[in-house]
Amino acid sequence: MKKICIILPEEFPVPATKGGAVETLVNSIIDENEKEKKIEITCVTRYEKKAYEKSKKYKHTKFVFFRMYPNKKIIRFGIRVINNFLLKITKINIKNTIHSKRLYKKIKNEEFDYILIEGGDLLSYNKLLENYEKKKRIVHFHGGNAVGTEEYNEIFQNFIVLNNFMLNQFIENKIIAKERVHILKNGIDVKRFSKELTNEEKDNLRKSYGIKKDDIVIIYCGRLMKEKGVKELILAIKQLKNKDKVKLLIVGSSNFGNKNKTKYEEEIVEISKDIKENIIFTGFIHNEDMYKIYKMADIAVVPSLWEDASPLVVVEQMASGLPIVSTVSGGIPELVEDNALLVERDEKIVNNLAKNIDYLIENPDKRNEMSAKGKILSEKLSVENFYKNFVELFEKLDK
Repeated sequence: MKKICIILPEEFPVPATKGGAVETLVNSIIDENEKEKKIEITCVTRYEKKAYEKSKKYKHTKFVFFRMYPNKKIIRFGIRVINNFLLKITKINIKNTIHSKRLYKKIKNEEFDYILIEGGDLLSYNKLLENYEKKKRIVHFHGGNAVGTEEYNEIFQNFIVLNNFMLNQFIENKIIAKERVHILKNGIDVKRFSKELTNEEKDNLRKSYGIKKDDIVIIYCGRLMKEKGVKELILAIKQLKNKDKVKLLIVGSSNFGNKNKTKYEEEIVEISKDIKENIIFTGFIHNEDMYKIYKMADIAVVPSLWEDASPLVVVEQMASGLPIVSTVSGGIPELVEDNALLVERDEKIVNNLAKNIDYLIENPDKRNEMSAKGKILSEKLSVENFYKNFVELFEKLDK
């Protein structure tokens, strides 16, 4: 039985009490492993009280929690000053180097077949990973610029990516051999998102948000960032032919529940003022409750302006039976296949988003067709398949 140490970034804990796409994925692995028991997992993650309490229920995962630096301004200020100086002359981040050493002290007495890094400052893990053979070191890319660099080539032996879009980035870069890059498609709890609400439950939920029974609900779910295209979506809603019967549900915040608004959030609130009766900002909603929100919606929109590698929200929406309007972004076309209306990220994006949303509003039969197709497609991306492929990948690495 393989012994795998999974090391999480510093931001959020596992169990995923604070949300987070990477954390949710890792949580799904340890949940499935409780049932299947095919690997031994050590999960190294940030301490958070609720996560610590939830971790006690797991019998087949060992949790190693790390705490962040003491909350003292003088210490943080000192580290920042030294960091800035060292970064200028050596490109070394002392805070991350110290963090890497602290992590190694917590796991140095454990034996592992593989160390899997799930994100964060990848170069800083060198101080931890230098204590293990290179063949044991793996990094899992979840987005951004998934390209091989000379530094990564030195530190890691194998690289996990989410799809062909990311694999091609490595191939084009020509630094790391294709044989060392492995595709592992994300998965979600399809059963949760395919749950149905009764008409009464759906109506009551709509009422709680001030949505009428016959309103068409457009949903956006994600962080409120410029790269996500929320502003462009709001501008598109303004152009709809019959927006009086439309409600745009914006689910998310800038930082997973952080109440402080960013300048971008303030900007999108400002441009929404003239159609404020059409837009509902829900704030952060935990992933466990999202299936209910999806079920009261009619159309999902994913207006990403960046190369969104493989957003889980798209799979959740397909599993929920929502027709999708999306931009041609990163790995999204691979996820939806022919089951979404796709628009280019160009100067016509606002007009094209509006045009495609109008089309779905006016064609309920097309919405039903896309709904049925999406449910079928999502089955291939279940958490059960994700776990199975995860285990098989590590077995393959030994051959």
